[in-house]
Amino acid sequence: MPSPFPGMDPYLESLWYDAHSRLIVYISTALNRVMPPHYIARLEERVALLPTGARIRPDVSLLEQISVMPSRTAGGATVAPPPPEAADLPLELSPFPFYEEAPVESSIAVVSVRERTRVITAIELLSPANKENGSGHAEYLRKQSQLLRSSTHLVEMDFLRAGAPTIAPPRQRIRERHGRTWEYAVSLHRGGQSLEQFEVWPISLRERLPRIRIPLESPDADVTLDLQAVFDQCYDDSGYGRSLDYSQDAEPLLEGDDAAWADQRLRERGLRGDREFENE
Repeated sequence: MPSPFPGMDPYLESLWYDAHSRLIVYISTALNRVMPPHYIARLEERVALLPTGARIRPDVSLLEQISVMPSRTAGGATVAPPPPEAADLPLELSPFPFYEEAPVESSIAVVSVRERTRVITAIELLSPANKENGSGHAEYLRKQSQLLRSSTHLVEMDFLRAGAPTIAPPRQRIRERHGRTWEYAVSLHRGGQSLEQFEVWPISLRERLPRIRIPLESPDADVTLDLQAVFDQCYDDSGYGRSLDYSQDAEPLLEGDDAAWADQRLRERGLRGDREFENE
């Protein structure tokens, strides 16, 4: 079942750590299909630094194996051991080990097959850890600054409505250039260009995701990445249509005209029953 939304699905934000991992794989696969054969898009992993206390889970299990050896008589014959006696035994449970775990995230590095240690294009799909104030946000900004001052091309994709503005071009500059509001954005900074030069694709909730340019090494031409086609394939293959509860409100909440538009769209597709809706 396809997403009921024409572009990015705002409900997917609630499953973003799963969606992030999957989309990264689908994007890299799509690039490897269209890039010249002397390039490869590979995954690079890093630990996502979350605010303290954001997520914990048990990760240690203790197993005890007891072996019962058969008894032997003096003559060497094997005798089965007696059956165990049933008994009520007091059991003391020690505290189960817990620790705070930061999820592992991936980004995409486009490299030359002949020189894989040099990243030609870095592709970052932002996560909540990148956009929430804290060590994860600071670490991402540090990496962003290093890439912007290098010869590596940087593509940033922000498909999250929550969190602080994090892609390199300032929101005010994007608004001045494009003259409209948006919920999502993709930006491209070509390696070696001025820090004032960006190509930006602002995307509203009601728009199809764009086809964007992925630069390679001169003299090779840019390749085109159809983000909507990638998203649609990922959504269908991952079963998100069965996982997401469209009868409830999206998180973060949609507001105003967008909320009314989304509600109407979901009801028309039978994903939400009629209910009284007030346009705020």
